[in-house]
Amino acid sequence: MNNHTYRFGGVVIGGDLKAVQYSCENNYPLILNRLKEIYSFDPSCTDLRDNLLADLSLKGLNMFANKVATVRVGGDNLIKVVTQNSRVFKIQYDKLYIFDDQNVEGIKVSYHKGALSCRVLDWYDIQSCAHHDIKKLTSDEDFVKEVHFVEGGEYLKDRNLVAVSYLDHSRMQADEGLEIYVRYKVLDMMRTAGIRGRKNGINKETGEHYRVSIKLAYKRREVVEIKDLISSEYDDIVINPNE
Repeated sequence: MNNHTYRFGGVVIGGDLKAVQYSCENNYPLILNRLKEIYSFDPSCTDLRDNLLADLSLKGLNMFANKVATVRVGGDNLIKVVTQNSRVFKIQYDKLYIFDDQNVEGIKVSYHKGALSCRVLDWYDIQSCAHHDIKKLTSDEDFVKEVHFVEGGEYLKDRNLVAVSYLDHSRMQADEGLEIYVRYKVLDMMRTAGIRGRKNGINKETGEHYRVSIKLAYKRREVVEIKDLISSEYDDIVINPNE
């Protein structure tokens, strides 16, 4: 254990854009309890967050980067940070601002009613499909609410799509959560939008092109738990500031 205790007026815990911005605006050190992934199709731009994190690092305020394993908030305004290589650091604060409670122990939080659900991302490789310029499809249902067409990226090939659903745990365990139903709805949304399969010869009588079916290869599923913290304050701890 590192016996030195760092002392700061304010400390921020969180890994989303809001937490990083709050840390930058107030010049507070940031503890990245987890670095929330931002996808290229999300409204929040990952470049902005990464640039702000770089600025914090230059100021010495991004203390542990993405090496944090757990954070323990104890008495006497003392935080113990355990890194992934099992080193322990102590931080004393006057005020603590928490934007995310993942991997954080010793705090009292509550969530907005109905907010405990999951963002489910089903990724597909598009193996056969006619060219189109559509970037996004939407539906009125939480099940496959969005379909995004993306290119490149880590672990991805050139042409991919991701189906985004918002489901609670019970719906994920039901038939609705099965990948085959996701695939059916994605294909239906694509056909409704006028997206077709590749051309495969011409009908000599009508002059129309034959087309092969759209082919999708399932890659993986990502499940991101959505926990909307209720803004509160107790002792010297502020939960979800500026909600």
